[in-house]
Amino acid sequence: MVGPEKHARNLAIVCGAETAESDDEIIREELARRSEFDRQHTRAMSRLFLRPEARDEDQAWQRQRIAADAAQEAARRMAFDEKYPGIYKSPEEERRAYLIFHPGSILKRLIDLNAFESAR
Repeated sequence: MVGPEKHARNLAIVCGAETAESDDEIIREELARRSEFDRQHTRAMSRLFLRPEARDEDQAWQRQRIAADAAQEAARRMAFDEKYPGIYKSPEEERRAYLIFHPGSILKRLIDLNAFESAR
């Protein structure tokens, strides 16, 4: 028969392992969701830069929609990161996760892509 102290310690180890596995699954799902958001956000920003709407009102509406979505996502990511600090392996990875919200990074990628396609 196992003593109560040893039983409690073994239970804590098992529960800790299950919690770690569930945290890993939650983090994987969040990273997949973020990847999809980043893809959609980049596509929307590309559309805004490369094919602006004809009317100024439409352009303003698109900018407001993109900015509102980005602000909501940034707040969501910050809350998640606070709850699960192990999501990033390095500070550089964390910096890259938030770089998507900087329009200059998207514009630079578009310029580099256009330069590459022109060189073909």
